[in-house]
Amino acid sequence: MDPEKGPRAKSSSHSDPKLESDDDLVSKGISGIRYLVGLQLFSRLITFVMNQLVLRSISPSTLGIVEIQLELLLSTILFLSREGFRVALLRLKATESVASDTKSHITQKTENRGSTESQQHKTLALPEQEVFNISIVPVLIGIPLTLAVSTGYYLNQLWYNPDQDQPPLFGLTITLYGLAATLELISEPLYILSQNRMLFKLRAQSEGLAIFGRCLTTLIGVKIGDMISSGESNTLALVSFALARLTFSIALIATYLVYYINAEGGWTIFKQKFQLRKIDRTSQSYYFEPSIFRLSISFIKQSFLKHILTEGDKIVMPWVCSRDEQGIYAAAINYGSLPARILFQPLEESCRVTLPKLLAQSSENTKQDPTKKEKGMDVPRRLLAVCFKLHILFGSTIIVFGTQYSEILISVLLGKSWSTRLGPALAAYCYYIPIMGINGIMESYVSAIITKDEVSTMNKMMILFSAIYLSAAVVLSGNYFSGVSGWLAANSLNMILRISWCYRLMRRFFASNGSTFPPLAEILPTKVVSILFVIISIALQWIDGFFQNSESLIDKLTRLVPGAIFFVILMAAM
Repeated sequence: MDPEKGPRAKSSSHSDPKLESDDDLVSKGISGIRYLVGLQLFSRLITFVMNQLVLRSISPSTLGIVEIQLELLLSTILFLSREGFRVALLRLKATESVASDTKSHITQKTENRGSTESQQHKTLALPEQEVFNISIVPVLIGIPLTLAVSTGYYLNQLWYNPDQDQPPLFGLTITLYGLAATLELISEPLYILSQNRMLFKLRAQSEGLAIFGRCLTTLIGVKIGDMISSGESNTLALVSFALARLTFSIALIATYLVYYINAEGGWTIFKQKFQLRKIDRTSQSYYFEPSIFRLSISFIKQSFLKHILTEGDKIVMPWVCSRDEQGIYAAAINYGSLPARILFQPLEESCRVTLPKLLAQSSENTKQDPTKKEKGMDVPRRLLAVCFKLHILFGSTIIVFGTQYSEILISVLLGKSWSTRLGPALAAYCYYIPIMGINGIMESYVSAIITKDEVSTMNKMMILFSAIYLSAAVVLSGNYFSGVSGWLAANSLNMILRISWCYRLMRRFFASNGSTFPPLAEILPTKVVSILFVIISIALQWIDGFFQNSESLIDKLTRLVPGAIFFVILMAAM
């Protein structure tokens, strides 16, 4: 069945959903990668174009406030409200047996309707009703959390940073960001339902439209502010970014609503079908399936610590770095994350959705025939090996070419004033990208296989990793590296620690299922490709030394010619 045509087909409570084969799940996962890669390509490219048009009109200080402080505000609200429930609900197929002993058939009150329309009024079949019920919880958590975090951030800026001039309309900006977070959380139940149905195309469409609206709003607002300011500080810059985030949230929820209202046959049916309902079973009644709810709470605890690890730089940086330094760091992340988000994130998210279903199918097959236990791990193991190899190839390419051409890229796009500070920072970020990608793919696997007891242990390890990371960031950025490079070195250490812990869990999981973690021979590039990487890297460094003292734009562009030739040769060898 086409996942983009399946809302009502999957909502019937008269038939048990059949377990899909490994091939079907992998096929949907691959299809998902296509849509998500398209989404990331579109979002990164349109954001890239917007940055070129906007950065020349704002200061690094403004960019630092938006990308470090306000994005931390937004991510704190969204991540703590929903991440634990997202991870748990994406595992729902794997834990379906916990709640599948009795079917719940809840009837709708319908009057004077024919049999056809009556079929459309059936409630979400299990586990979808349970999915929908639990997916409402992030909204209930997020509203008070938004008020608390937004108020706390604003008061902190007033009380603990009185020596820093507050930007224009700062209070309004924070209010708009809080409203944007609340609206995005309201769309969460429909997002979760779409992910469980593997409606990747719907997600790509909704987020693509929302990103376009955000970029357009930012561009219009910043340019209007630039014209009003007449060469002085852009007074509308921060409010423009806040309105853009609000536009994103409105477009996101509107797209999901339009899709599901149309798919379910109208607003009346949609409103009756998608609502919180009590689940009645022979042994108990509840609104939130107990085992999944407890698992979600466990992941919330982990999410809090993961948030500190992931956003630790944004948490500590405002205390030790100027707003200008924060802006340079944010710009390096924006440009450096282009390949990571376009190439790595779709692989990671597709694995996060596909793997639990593959493992559920493997578990079902093993119950029917225990001799198939080892064979059942073949597909998840091959998928892991392929993802590792792709990450290593992409990451090595970024290191070889990105470190040599970052400063030239920034010089052409933003001018010399940005390139002298941002160029070296972006080159350093290239070394961090492949480490981040490997960590992402390993954590997507761990989220599917980790047990409740292991979640508790991992929480303790994350506390240790967080302490090491934040300490290293402060020490390295102040003593051994320039500010931005020091933060990136500490981030790399953080990722390596998390990779080591994930590797331990994954190796034990494969061993317990009669399989093995993929060896290096399956995940590393071929010898020919590896040798080419080394040769090209040495050649590009020699060419860079030859043109090192040249400030001519022609000479800088000339350096791109051998790089383009080497890139074509490398792609052909792959």
